[in-house]
Formats: sequence, structure tokens, C-alpha cells
Amino acid sequence: MPKVSPRPLRLLQTARLMALVAVLLGANLARAADSAPAGDPGLIANGNFETDANQDGVPDGWPRPTDNIQYPVENGNRFLRLKSTTPGKMVLVYLAIPVTAQDEAFELTFRVRYEDIQTGEKPWFDGRIMMNFKDANKKVLKPSPSPPYFRGTHKDWLERSVKFTVPKGATTLEIMPCLFQVKSGTIDFDDFRLVRLNEAQAGELTTQQQAAARKEAEHQAALEKKVDQQLATQLAATGNMVPNGDFSTANQQGDWPQGWGHKAIAAGLSWEQEDGRHFMRITSQEPGSINMLYHMVLLPTDTQGLKITLRYRTSGVENGAKMPGDARTIFHFLGGARTGHLEFGPDIRPDPHDLAFSSKASTWTQVSEECLVPTGATKLQVMPGLWFAKAGTVDVADIQVAPLSDAAAAKLAAKIDAAAKVKSEQAATIAQFLAQPPITPELKVQGNQLVTGADKTVWLQGLSVDSMQWSMGEHILWSIHVAIDQWHANVIRLPVMDTFWFGHGKGQPPAPG
Repeated sequence: MPKVSPRPLRLLQTARLMALVAVLLGANLARAADSAPAGDPGLIANGNFETDANQDGVPDGWPRPTDNIQYPVENGNRFLRLKSTTPGKMVLVYLAIPVTAQDEAFELTFRVRYEDIQTGEKPWFDGRIMMNFKDANKKVLKPSPSPPYFRGTHKDWLERSVKFTVPKGATTLEIMPCLFQVKSGTIDFDDFRLVRLNEAQAGELTTQQQAAARKEAEHQAALEKKVDQQLATQLAATGNMVPNGDFSTANQQGDWPQGWGHKAIAAGLSWEQEDGRHFMRITSQEPGSINMLYHMVLLPTDTQGLKITLRYRTSGVENGAKMPGDARTIFHFLGGARTGHLEFGPDIRPDPHDLAFSSKASTWTQVSEECLVPTGATKLQVMPGLWFAKAGTVDVADIQVAPLSDAAAAKLAAKIDAAAKVKSEQAATIAQFLAQPPITPELKVQGNQLVTGADKTVWLQGLSVDSMQWSMGEHILWSIHVAIDQWHANVIRLPVMDTFWFGHGKGQPPAPG
């Protein structure tokens, strides 16, 4: 048997090893290519704005230029520019990317620079890229990707990226670079690229997000506990969940009540004092306008009910054409966190009833109401003011919101349940009442008497059913039922006010029919 040199064997083994490495490396590269192949432009067509097939100056697939949307060229590079020309106006470009059932996560990369972005009326009115997932029925799915946002100035190009998972059922990803109702600013975008993440990358991202969510939940729970401690201290000291509800404490400048906004933007509001007590004066600025105070009241955890009290007086309040068109306090429950941006949070119903103010209350008048706190409510918006009134002034003092005891809340809940039961029973009775055939006979005058068609004398006796003078009717059908069945009336007087029904008085005319 001939001898074989070890060198050829080593070369053969090395060649086989290199071939195996090449196979493994090729497999890994193939898997990596599933997420971002080399040179892959991604899922956003013409994301670098350079393709312009018809040479019309508009990048293919992007909207035509306007005063707010432009495509400048700088050093041979074309990019997207969004420019605010009107404070508070939305400037937005919309992209819709199809999503498949196999998509688990995406990564969006882009370049950005911006100048003089001043936030609008809300803290989140800034430059940002909003993103939403929608299902086949165009319903927005949660969670939405966190939007990258931009404020102030950064004149050099920045490389940014954001990764996010795809909620189940998503069929479309909306991507909306925008100036979100900013006061002013310009923002440039370039090189948008959206790529799918592979299974391993998506799993790693999900794990990271779950860990971050747990950490955020623990942090938020600690903050919420701190809020409860602060509220307990405040209630023990004042019995009121509204800080500075009597307007007695001034801000650092001494020209405005602390915690009630800023004097510079308080149109129609003035801080007044009389007989050593402070109050706020709200004056109509023009017919049909809204002029109001505002405070977000944080509710202690597990609060079952509230008692709301305030004092007011009015002068020259005239009803406006739009509802409610008068002076009153409006309330609205919100859910969500009691820290951070307090205006965020889902609407929670039912709200407390409005506290309507009499236009004849020329002296200080106290009003109050009790209400239950609906499940999920953590905050209460308190808004006393003039709501679409034609004219007038309302003074507001001593706003108090206090929790009801558990016993008082349970008593109120029982009262509300009983009222709901009565209402349901009345509705059923009215339905039977309306199902009866009409029994009104034809009447005519005969001498000094009213008679039926059969010449039977009729004696009319009844009552007036009010409320259609000022509204579309309040318990009209039940009042008529009681009048007929319990008072044995055979006629009713139904007063209506032509100024209301023809749209010339308080409120809007009723809908046709």
C-alpha cells in the first residue's frame, strides 16, 4: 500500500473544514438576509426621495409640494421638509405599509434635523413620527409604536431608529412624519427605511419590551403610591382635593392664584378680592365664546364617591344660541396615570351632572352635588365658566371636592339604583300606554258648551305639562300618563316657546322629526 503524505491529508481536511464553514456562514448570512439583506431598500418605496421618473420635481410616491411640504436639494441630495406656516396647524405626510400575518416586528431608520420647533398648546404638540397599526376593519390596534419626537433645534443630521413589535391582527402600518400642531418650526427627514425583523430578533425585542414594561409598571406604582400619600396629607389639612380651591394663595409673582394657570393666557379671567376673601371673575369676551376656569383634580385610589361644592354669583348673564349657553360648572372623569401628562387618559362615564348657575344669583350662592366615581376614573376635570353665553359675568369662589365616606357612597348608589329601576318601570308603563288605540273624540262647540260628535256634553279639566318652552321635553310622556290615570284629566295644556323651537332662543332647534 503506497504511503500517503500527511500534507495532502491536512490539505484535504482543511478544504473540507473551509467548505463546512462556508456552508454554515452562508446559512447564517441567509438568515440575516431575512431581516435586512445588503442593499435592501426596505418596505418604504423611494424612502430617500431620489427617484423622480417623470422629472417633475416630485419624488415618486410622495405628495406634491405645498407651502408646508417641500423637497429641497442640498449638495445633490433630495430630502423631505415639513414647515409650519400657521401656528397650531397640522403638517403631515401619510404612508400606509401593508402588514402580513407573518410579520412579527419592524425596525424604522431615518435621518432627521430640525430647527425652532416650539410646542403648541399641549406638551406633545411637537415634531414627531406618529405610527399606528390597523386591522382589516381600519380599527387602531394597541399598543402603537412609541413615536420619535423632536423639539427645539438640531441643525446637523441625526441617525435615528426605532424597533417595535406587530400586534396580532394588524394588516396596515401607518407612518406619519409630522409637525403636530406646533407653534412654529421646520423639520427635515431623509433615508426612511423600514425592514422586517427575523424571528430571533423579534423574540429578543419582545423580551426587552416585557422587561421594560415590568420596570415601568413598578416605577408607576411607586409614583401612584406617592400621589396617594400627598392627597392624604392634603385632605387631612384642608378636607379638599382641589389645591388652593379658595384662591387665597398667590403665585411667586403675587399676581395670580397658585395652581390656576397663568395670568398672561387667562382671557376673560381676573383674580379679585372682597371683604378679605379671594375669588375668580369670569367675563364673557364675545357672544357665544367659552370663558372658563380649569383644574384637574386627582382622586385618591378606591374613592367611591365625591361631594362637590362651590359658591358663585352672576351678573348680566344672557343665554346664548348654542347649548348650554349659560353659566355653569362642567365636570368630566378621566382614567389613566395621575402623574406626567395628566390630560392623557381614557374618557370615563358617567360624568357628574353639571352645576347650572342661576342668572338671577346677584348675591353669593352655594351649590353642591354628590356623585359616584365610575370604575377606572382617577381624575376629575372641573370647569366653571360661561359656556357659549351671549354675555355676562360669573364670580366663583371656594371650589371644594371631597371624598364621600363608604357608607355615604353606598347610600347614594342605592338611591341611583332605585331611580334607575323606577325609570325602567316607567318606560315599560309608557310603552303600554302608547300601544293603546287613540280615544280622543271629535269635539265641537254647541252654544256655550263643548260636545262630542254624538252631541254629548264634555267638561274639560286638566293641567299644564311644562318643559317644551325651554327644551325638547322633560318627562313629557310620563307626566301625561300620570295626568290621565291618576289625576283623571281629560285635557292637557302643552306650552311651547316659538323662540326655542324656531332656533331663536337658548339652545339649538330640535332635529327634524
